[in-house]
Amino acid sequence: MHYLPLIPNPIGLLILGTVGYLLYKSGKKSGKQKTEKNKSVAEKPAKA
Repeated sequence: MHYLPLIPNPIGLLILGTVGYLLYKSGKKSGKQKTEKNKSVAEKPAKA
């Protein structure tokens, strides 16, 4: 089995960069959804 290191290889850097960017975007989207959900819960009046 051949091993191709990712860091010194330009294609490997492209792959790692793309994966990192996609993880960043999905985390940012998830955080935005949680924030919107918390705002909608905070805006509803509490029952007495």
